[in-house]
Amino acid sequence: MKLLWRGFDSFFEIGALLAFCGMLLAILVQVFANYLLALPTEWAEELSRLLCVWTVFLASASAVKKGAHITINILLRRLSDRPRLIVTLVLEIITALFLLCVFWGSIVVMRSSYNVLATALEISMSYFYLGLLVGSFGMLVYLFVGMARTIKGLFTS
Repeated sequence: MKLLWRGFDSFFEIGALLAFCGMLLAILVQVFANYLLALPTEWAEELSRLLCVWTVFLASASAVKKGAHITINILLRRLSDRPRLIVTLVLEIITALFLLCVFWGSIVVMRSSYNVLATALEISMSYFYLGLLVGSFGMLVYLFVGMARTIKGLFTS
């Protein structure tokens, strides 16, 4: 089970890194081809946009795992243990509901854009939204793990 969990973690962290490196490489190819060789590279801009979407959502899942998203916790820091855990759980539930909507919405958009092709890459636009689907799924998994920890803390405090 630990090996599976480690693979899940690695997928998001290494995936975000690879997508970012691919995006960087595509942009470098576009700049050098355009300014040094005067060659058009329409595909590079579209590929970098696709990889940017994947980078953002894979890294977002990893950030949820690490608790690295931007938070305003001035109220939480002033609360004692039990009330802080209750407010945290409520916020996690609201976030989970939002992410479930994002997850479901990405499925709907993927289905409706399946036959639409990206202009330069000539691939389905669903691949752009697949990053949103995978990233929101990862965020949900990590959020549910955090919620379990919060609930456990409620019963042990």
